Formats: sequence, structure tokens, C-alpha cells
Amino acid sequence: MANDTEWEKRQLIATYYYLNLLTNDYAILKEKAEAAVDYLQSMGLNITEEDIEYAKKNITENGLPELEVDLLKGLGFSDEEINATKDIVLMLPNETIINYNRTILEGMSVQQAILSWIANNLTGEINEVGFVNASVDIDPDTINLKSKGKWVTAYIEIPGYDVSKINISTVYLNGIVPAVNDTKYGFVRDPEIKDRDGDGYPEMMVKFDRQETKKTLREGNVTVFIVGEIDGKFFAGEDVLRVT
Repeated sequence: MANDTEWEKRQLIATYYYLNLLTNDYAILKEKAEAAVDYLQSMGLNITEEDIEYAKKNITENGLPELEVDLLKGLGFSDEEINATKDIVLMLPNETIINYNRTILEGMSVQQAILSWIANNLTGEINEVGFVNASVDIDPDTINLKSKGKWVTAYIEIPGYDVSKINISTVYLNGIVPAVNDTKYGFVRDPEIKDRDGDGYPEMMVKFDRQETKKTLREGNVTVFIVGEIDGKFFAGEDVLRVT
């Protein structure tokens, strides 16, 4: 099979998998937003033009409130993305903020619908390619973007499949960083395969260049996914890392 075709299939799987992760995360975020709006309404929050002008002036001079910054960081936002969020808040029309109970939830519903629509429209192509779910455990659990370590290690488990048949040359982290495939390394010539978690299914160990991996990460809790091919089918699985 031609390399460009393999690349296209891998990117299709990566895109589909990421969209589904994003859709699920967005659904959770929307639930939290609905709870927050309900709480604000129960408190009788009534935002006026004067309130908005005061808040925008304060944000312009001091940045977003510390509580909001901590929330965004917890969602995985980088400092640059938080600054961009501040700019977006300052650009919002006052009417949009005054009608927060309607505009926030309606806007989130539209975004969620768009993500779901894109993912659903890829389903047919994904079924043609062939796709199975994998369990992935990435070590270390915390990655410091300033660290000088050499590798990021992943343990891949695919129930119902012989993981020794994973095609290492097709394995990529976040659809971008290739697994180390140079036979000068012992872990490539003789990859470790064992049941580390004792669930009856062995995991295969693969490694990725840490410096290249860091280029795909941002600070916060970050979902990292791995795609690859086994027995003529593509697989994907994810793990959540703490990135500092």
C-alpha cells in the first residue's frame, strides 16, 4: 500500500479520534456551564451596562480574575490562550453578556452540534478503514516542558489482538510524533510485551522522542492519543498527562 495512502488513513483516524474526545470534553464543559448558569439565576444575578463597563475596565488593567485563570488552566489552557480569552471577553457586545443565560448555552450548543456533525460524517470512512479501540498508559504521568529527558514511553493494550503484531512504523503520538523505530535500540529490536496491570491482556512498550512530543503539548491536563496499525486495522487510545 502506498505511503501517502497510509498517511491519509492515519490522519483520518487521528482526526476522528480527536474530534470524539473534543466532543465528549465539550459535553462535560456544557453541563458545568448549565449548572453555573442555573446557580447564577437562582442568586438573582442581574448584569447592568455599568457592571460590564466596570468589569471590562478591570480586566483591561489587571487581566482575567484569578478564579477564571485557575479554571482555564485546569482545562488545559496555555498562558497565550488565556490572554486570547481575555481579548475575546473584552470584545463581547454588552448585550451578549447581559443575556448570559441564553447566549452562553446557545453558543455552546451550536459548537457541540458542529463537532458532532463533523465526527458523524467521518464515521462511514472510518468503518471502511477499520478501527479498534486500544488502552494506552503513558509514562511519565507528568511532563515538564523544560525537562531534557530523552523518551516518553507508552504501553499499548488491545484486547482481542496480539500486540506483538503492532506495526511500529505506523505508530504515532497525537498523529504527529512517530514511535522510535531504529533497530540500534534494544527496545525496538526486542520490544517489551507483558501484562503490567494484571488484567489478562499484555501491553507492548513503545517510545517517542520527548523533545518532539513536547512540541505537541501545552500546560495543564492534556489528553494525548496514540494511533497505529495492527492486523490490517488501525487502533487508537488515549491517556491524560499533567503538563507543567
